[in-house]
Amino acid sequence: MTMSAARVLAEVQQAQTRLARFVPAPTPFEAVSLPGLSLPVFLKREDISPVRSYKWRGAFNRMMHLAESGDSRPVVTASAGNHAQGVAWAARMLGMRANIYMPVSTPMVKQQAVRMHGGTNVHVELVGDTYNQAADAAHAQSERTGEIYVPAFDNLHTIAGQATMGTEIVASNAGPFDVAFLQIGGGGMAAGVSSVLRAAYPGIRLIGVEGEGQACMKASLDASRLVTLNQVDGFCDGTAVTRPGDLCFDVCRETLDDVITVSNGDIHSAMKMMWDTTRTIPEPSGAMGLAGLLQWSGLHPEARDARMMTVISGANMDFNKLRDLFSGAAENTKGRRHMRLTIGEQNGSLVELAETCFSDVNIIGFQYGKVDHVNAWPVIVFDADDAKMASITSCLKATGVAYEDITGAPDANVIHYDARLFSNPLVLQVSFPERKGALREFMRAVRPHANMCYFNYQYTGDVQSTALMVFEFKSGDQHAPFLDAIRHSPVTFRPVDDRVRARMLYNAPGPV
Repeated sequence: MTMSAARVLAEVQQAQTRLARFVPAPTPFEAVSLPGLSLPVFLKREDISPVRSYKWRGAFNRMMHLAESGDSRPVVTASAGNHAQGVAWAARMLGMRANIYMPVSTPMVKQQAVRMHGGTNVHVELVGDTYNQAADAAHAQSERTGEIYVPAFDNLHTIAGQATMGTEIVASNAGPFDVAFLQIGGGGMAAGVSSVLRAAYPGIRLIGVEGEGQACMKASLDASRLVTLNQVDGFCDGTAVTRPGDLCFDVCRETLDDVITVSNGDIHSAMKMMWDTTRTIPEPSGAMGLAGLLQWSGLHPEARDARMMTVISGANMDFNKLRDLFSGAAENTKGRRHMRLTIGEQNGSLVELAETCFSDVNIIGFQYGKVDHVNAWPVIVFDADDAKMASITSCLKATGVAYEDITGAPDANVIHYDARLFSNPLVLQVSFPERKGALREFMRAVRPHANMCYFNYQYTGDVQSTALMVFEFKSGDQHAPFLDAIRHSPVTFRPVDDRVRARMLYNAPGPV
């Protein structure tokens, strides 16, 4: 059976009526100003819906349709998290029983939320490493027991439920819109919302957005047939499916003008943009549409004066993931560079470079460890636009310093060192104020007294940063004069405890 946008539109008003009985108020449609755009961008804030994602809409509509038809059998489903929460919430609200299969890798926050939303009405089974494996187990139970399978995306009532977002967008009177960006996992949300927006705004440009490592809909549309990917990138776990839904593919082929892909770095940047703009943090898949909007806007000058919108589709993310996500957002900030240098391994060579070629840039990271008596390979992390980068590379060439731009490389933050090469080492934690020039002042104070043989510093966003540093000396008697000298620099410091020193210098000759 094929599906059309007209079929979705025929169902969406009934879906809207069903959902309004339990959630009468629409989720906000928020206007935000973004750099480089003359008009505000509108965000459909599904991240603050009853289950912190839009997935409750499709699950609720499908299950309420079953209840209205008099079918009292338990339901079963599979989900990486958000659809499961929607099914769990609907089961409790409607007094239904639900068995929910989730991949073992599902973030704990989503597992806990399913149990919280469903209470005693749900039973959770963790099966397999992927959504597909969980779905296979759920389908097997449905066939074995007769329980009704509630699809996460490939079902008319699920699609129509997601489409109610579109009816709320139209009812907000914020349109008409020139361009809308809709993220795609299996395609249910994109199919439903695009059907409504196409009917309401015939001239709108509808763009689907997928992760580079998850682009099953783009592959299918390009091939004019359904394509199953061998594997998918799990960074955006909420959209990590290998094959779009059959019905979703039919509708998206009819309604979408284009499908674009975004990198994990693009999504990091979109999440940071959400924080900077709204002080909220969507999950990676929740920011995917915004990532597409930002990417497309940078490539199309007409975006500056276009009325654009997207969906912030969810905010169900494990708290433990935040540090890595925002570290990644910093790494993917436009203009953030990692440069690996080759310089002489002698006292003062790095500070000379910092005061010449890098004298007027914002240095936000150093990674360096001594591995050779002759040469050193520090990595400097800094902010620079293309013009400044050209000036730096010109200076490095003029001074005969070999360099390599390793921005985005997987080893960009790896620090190699050989503690056996350290002479009379002193290991310190050094804290210095985050202001321009403070680091250079400290390095000038160090230069007459010691050679730096290990330096691990990365900007954290605080007013003060702490770096782990190791200094070497010709004799241990020079430690005290060195400490006296740096007390007059802009830093504070303290020696590490004996256990840390022992771990850092495990290969060093002599006692530790």
